[in-house]
Amino acid sequence: MSEQPVDAYKVLQVDPEAEDEVIQAAYRRLAQKYHPDVATGPDAASRMAAINAAWEVLGDPAKRAAHDLGRRVAARAAERATAAGRHAGHDGHGTSHPSPRAPA
Repeated sequence: MSEQPVDAYKVLQVDPEAEDEVIQAAYRRLAQKYHPDVATGPDAASRMAAINAAWEVLGDPAKRAAHDLGRRVAARAAERATAAGRHAGHDGHGTSHPSPRAPA
C-alpha cells in the first residue's frame, strides 16, 4: 500500500479555508513550540521539518493552489472508490450476483 501524502493544513493545524494571515500565525506558533532549540523530544527535528515543509507549500499562493487541487482530486478518487466498493456485486435490488466470468 502506498503512503498517504502529507496534508499541509493538518500539519499546521488550520482549516483549508483559512486566510493567509491565520496560516502564517499558525506556522509561527508551531515553529516556536517545536523548534529543536526549544523542544526536547526526540522527534523535534522531524516535526520542525514537517512544519517547514507545510509552510513552504501554504505560504506560496501557487503551491497552495496546487496543493488544494491535489486534495480535491484525492477526495473525489476516495469517494469514487468508496462508492464502487458499496456497489460491487449488487444489482440495486437487494440481491447480490457474482461477476460474470470470461470464458476459459
